[in-house]
Amino acid sequence: MAHTEALAALSKELSDLSPATLRMVLEQASHLLQEVAASRPSRQPAPRSLVLHIDGAARGNPGPAGIGVVMCDEAGDFREEHQAYIGEATNNVAEYEALLFGLRKARELGYAAINVFSDSELLVRQIHGEYRVKHPRLRKLYDQVQDLLRSFDAVEIAHVRRGMNADADLLANRAIEAVLRDRQKGTAPRRGRAG
Repeated sequence: MAHTEALAALSKELSDLSPATLRMVLEQASHLLQEVAASRPSRQPAPRSLVLHIDGAARGNPGPAGIGVVMCDEAGDFREEHQAYIGEATNNVAEYEALLFGLRKARELGYAAINVFSDSELLVRQIHGEYRVKHPRLRKLYDQVQDLLRSFDAVEIAHVRRGMNADADLLANRAIEAVLRDRQKGTAPRRGRAG
């Protein structure tokens, strides 16, 4: 009711103004409203961030290889972990496969920002463009990684010491050990899926 009365009073006051004055008042009001709208903080939420600890391992180079990925949210709370046997590969190929798995999983879960930690100095320096990628198989994996990285709003990839990546390393080695045990029993799969 008070709004209706205020609008009626304003309408009466505006009708007393000349058309030129009324136009000037409305233009000033419009500019003022635009400034107020522009000064308000955006209501868009900050991009959700996922922390990935990745590792690849191979017994022999090349040899039986596995990947490990540990995922935490931006607060550092555990989300999920994955390990998979990827067949015969080098350590470097396994590192790239772990990164690809983590990136794909982050996209699938809807994360817009990622922080990746790897104990592979080679992988990190190649992704940052500090080292060239010469090997054809690594180049193919590198190109896939670059395509995926462009789909995120924010990306940070950092090298960490092996001790700071112990959980991912353990997962990668568990994936290999499970296959080697099964081979001794005669039941090993050729290549597994992460899970």
